[in-house]
Amino acid sequence: MYRELSRTLSLLGLAILMTALAPAQRMVVHDANYAYHEVESRPGGGGTTIGFFGSLQTTQVPFYPDGATAFDNLNGILYTTDGTTIEPMSHPAYAPVPVPASFPVDLPFLGPISGMTFDPATGGLWVTDGIMLAQILPQPGTPMMSPPIPLAGPIPYPPPAVGLDRDPFTGNFWIVDIIGQAHSFALGFNPMTGLQQAFHIATVPPPAGAPGAQPGGIAVDRTAANAGLWVAYPGQLVEQNTGAVTVAGNPFSQPHGLAFHAGTVPLTVPGLPNPGPCGCPGTGQQVTLGVNSPSYSGNAGFALGVSRWQFFQTFLGIDVVAAPPVPFGGPGCFLHLSPASPTFVFLPIPTGGNSTFVLPASLAGVPAGAQFFVQSLMVCQGGFGVVTGIAMSSALQITVARP
Repeated sequence: MYRELSRTLSLLGLAILMTALAPAQRMVVHDANYAYHEVESRPGGGGTTIGFFGSLQTTQVPFYPDGATAFDNLNGILYTTDGTTIEPMSHPAYAPVPVPASFPVDLPFLGPISGMTFDPATGGLWVTDGIMLAQILPQPGTPMMSPPIPLAGPIPYPPPAVGLDRDPFTGNFWIVDIIGQAHSFALGFNPMTGLQQAFHIATVPPPAGAPGAQPGGIAVDRTAANAGLWVAYPGQLVEQNTGAVTVAGNPFSQPHGLAFHAGTVPLTVPGLPNPGPCGCPGTGQQVTLGVNSPSYSGNAGFALGVSRWQFFQTFLGIDVVAAPPVPFGGPGCFLHLSPASPTFVFLPIPTGGNSTFVLPASLAGVPAGAQFFVQSLMVCQGGFGVVTGIAMSSALQITVARP
């Protein structure tokens, strides 16, 4: 049954090929005016603060603005640095995972970090001090996975980089420098030396009318027709190719990091706070739902992860439409899917095994713009297997981005 899930999702996506729905992708900004102030800003405009987390506050080194943000879409982990210390945090839209405490950056060949991006293929963080690029393992001691190499620009040393991201489709890197230019480069080996080297590909100048203030981060937006390049400026994000602007924070915001959050958004109940996952009555045992990677068309490795109590019967509901929320399962719990819907799919999750069950859901063949909704339910049990209630995860709205 589970081998057929990717085929089921592909058919559901194709069924709504012509449905015009607003993209759900967001960008996460680290605001240096606050201790880990995260703002999720929709590319089309508007912004939503998701919380004040951690303890890092960003200072500024002249000409080398330190601080950066990276997002691990595999595990839902945000990484933020003030340049010398990295602080991981679980994103509230994902199933909770253990994260290490803050740890210092120990890179003898690099200065304070000014740009950072997560590599899902290796589980490492690519970091730059504005001049050099290296890959590290995000754990105490920051073991180096790739040796430092100079960044590539139209000249051997472009102006110092203040932001770094990687295109998840092409694998090419993008940096933004202190004057707002975006540079793309690829990694390869120099045939003369046999050493890894960055090779410059393209430079995108700041759009006309872009703020004169110094930028603070860059993110590749795969929902855009031509891989949008969003650059963070004080109080707003500017798309390099079109000059489109979306508000992020306020005019006094000082961005020191920007990351793209692909396609997974928890559903909320209008007029009520986000209920979040609802636990079992009396015990609080929970079931949570998350994704393992960005939801872009063609991502054959996309999967859903259901974290639950191994020996409680759990189910996963999937549909291409959401239903008006119905109170269900317990106080503050809402069911966002309707079993009466003709496109509703209900799958039982095997008991036992690991606490997180991974269901492959390949997005190969699923068109960009397709959208589906998922929610998991768990049957709560007391002594002697007596059913005591229903626990529910937050419902997720997943929009498929362009490849």
